[in-house]
Amino acid sequence: MKKQHLMISDTVQMLNIIFSLHLLATIALSFKQIIFYLYFNIIQWQNGISLNRDRIYNIYFISFLIYYFIKLILIVWACETGKNEATKTGTTIHDVLNSISDVQVKDELNLFSLQILHCNNTFSAKGLTIDATLLTTMVSSVSTYILILIQFLIITHSCDSKTKAI
Repeated sequence: MKKQHLMISDTVQMLNIIFSLHLLATIALSFKQIIFYLYFNIIQWQNGISLNRDRIYNIYFISFLIYYFIKLILIVWACETGKNEATKTGTTIHDVLNSISDVQVKDELNLFSLQILHCNNTFSAKGLTIDATLLTTMVSSVSTYILILIQFLIITHSCDSKTKAI
């Protein structure tokens, strides 16, 4: 069992090395797409352009956002599930350790517990840990950036109206 866990830990580390750049690029591009697509639709809505568009465009807009949100959610879900299962393995070993009386088995379980403790089975992309906190951070960041861009848009239009009045 220790060898299998060590092989799984090595596989997780290898996946982190191989796919970290791909995961980082996917997350960054999805983040950018969501922000810019929301912002440009807010600009069009504010200018009255999107009110004249047909239902097909609205369905396209909604499906586009759903696609990128689901893409991010599935990436985070897969990484979070792997991390939670690794944590659950340590808990299970300690439950067995507390219920067993054989000294040799206890020593083996203690060594296995130390191995699990020292193996980092979290997925990361170039230092960015991919877990549920990433998703909440991204949602709050998207909201913040959209609000900042809307404020810039409002200030720009208020300056335009002042210069036209002069």
